[in-house]
Amino acid sequence: MAKFYLEIITPGNGNSYELQVDSSMIVCDARKKVIADIVEVESGNITLDACKTRLYSVAMKTQLDDTVTLSASGIHSGQKLLLL
Repeated sequence: MAKFYLEIITPGNGNSYELQVDSSMIVCDARKKVIADIVEVESGNITLDACKTRLYSVAMKTQLDDTVTLSASGIHSGQKLLLL
């Protein structure tokens, strides 16, 4: 399992976060981990609903499929993803 460092951009609050995930995680689980990490960083002062948010690749200009792994989606360490 390779570790990825991703820049997660949240346009809603204008912040970006550098977070670590496993390349073998399916996108749905990665999104939940990203949300939990952001809520922790923000000390609970932000509310994000995992059911209503999606991850988008800035480089590929596409929404990531929740059912495949990050690596199968073409995501690699250092990429920027939008959490919308």
